[in-house]
Amino acid sequence: MTDTASPALDLHRPLRTTPDLHRLLTHFFPVAIRRQLWTLFLDAADVPLPVVVPLEGIPLRPAAEAVGRWADAVQAVAREFGASRVVFVVERTGSRAVRASDTAWRDALLRSLDDRPCGVRAVATCTDDGVDVLIDVGASDTAPAGVPAPASARAALAVAPAGQASPSRRAASERVAVR
Repeated sequence: MTDTASPALDLHRPLRTTPDLHRLLTHFFPVAIRRQLWTLFLDAADVPLPVVVPLEGIPLRPAAEAVGRWADAVQAVAREFGASRVVFVVERTGSRAVRASDTAWRDALLRSLDDRPCGVRAVATCTDDGVDVLIDVGASDTAPAGVPAPASARAALAVAPAGQASPSRRAASERVAVR
């Protein structure tokens, strides 16, 4: 039996809205495994490019100098592949409740590509509960329907990071074809 309730993911379709972006991120990042930063690259029409770069072992709080070095590397990859914008996904274990560290990363990543040819489209988190788009500065919509609402800085909680994802969540993630 074929599921016709949701359209198939078309990786060559522009990501015009936050729900489009959420659908793509949920496909690639169903649940968190470990603390890391993912960078996805988009062309000028917001079509995903076949380049996804992980950065493992990111700290709880971003360090300005390290974020600057990462921005230099992201810019070099963007130039190489003709990317116009990027989407950052901060992967961390624990609940989807927004933490102070999430908002610190959101703010640092949003500023990281200021005054550079390649800009930031969005910043999201991937937790044990799935993907949440914290901010989508380039979407053609402002209030996505059926997608978890963007996190609010006022709701941020200062909580220590949780441990590794449960074995069942890890197994679910390993079944995803592209990771």
